[in-house]
Amino acid sequence: TQPHPAGLAHFFDLTWLSDPHNLFAYRSVIYLLILFYVAGLLLPIVLPALAVGHALMFTLYNSQGYTHHGYQIVSLTLVAQAATVLYYTALKGLRLQPPDALLSSWLLVQSQVVVVGTYLVSFFTKILSTGGMWLWNANYIAIDLIKTQRQHYFSRFNPSDAGNPAEAMWLLEHPWIARGFFASGALLEAIAFLALANRRLGFLIGVGLVLMHRSVTILMGLRFQFNEMLCVIFLVGIPYFVARCLERVRSRAVRLGILIGAGLGVPLSYFV
Repeated sequence: TQPHPAGLAHFFDLTWLSDPHNLFAYRSVIYLLILFYVAGLLLPIVLPALAVGHALMFTLYNSQGYTHHGYQIVSLTLVAQAATVLYYTALKGLRLQPPDALLSSWLLVQSQVVVVGTYLVSFFTKILSTGGMWLWNANYIAIDLIKTQRQHYFSRFNPSDAGNPAEAMWLLEHPWIARGFFASGALLEAIAFLALANRRLGFLIGVGLVLMHRSVTILMGLRFQFNEMLCVIFLVGIPYFVARCLERVRSRAVRLGILIGAGLGVPLSYFV
């Protein structure tokens, strides 16, 4: 059900997605669209459909009475990419084959803007919602570590989760170190937009954001794998480095074979 509708759920009944048969068909269509997406084909059709499809799924997810913020960065990126493709279509005409250099550059930059923009919004939310006191009170986040540990314990009753985590107790005993540690993450969010300047800064800030999320996972058990993936793709630029390496392979057939092998290897490795 959607007892506490969020976003589009105020206007549409999305509970049909909770039926297992409907969900299976829905996901199958999404997977098919993703194949066209990664191939760069039919983007003016595929990207808007993917953006709406992803948003509807997690709109229902967020209409259960609590708000989860682990997926919205993907929805926002897809919306920005869809808007970019539609704007390009309005200016240059319909293009159903893989994007040219201009559209590729637009898609990259707009995706980067969304990724760093979410972190900037997060920073301002922290500051504005606490009357500017977030950095000063950052040491109390150590209490959240204790709360998370107890949530894990009462969810699974694993003896290893019993008691207070030693890291949290140490941080509570050293408030200035705790402030510096947690405030560094907030300040990284504040300067994330500098990643738009060039690839070097994008690489450094992207690595910093991934390490920030890794530290949150280690300390609090909270995973933001989609944030990490988008940082790796659009800021660190792993696809860019892969493309540069492929450019050194002179044979077009060999390059195509490597791409097909990698494309099949990733999903196969997941299932195997």
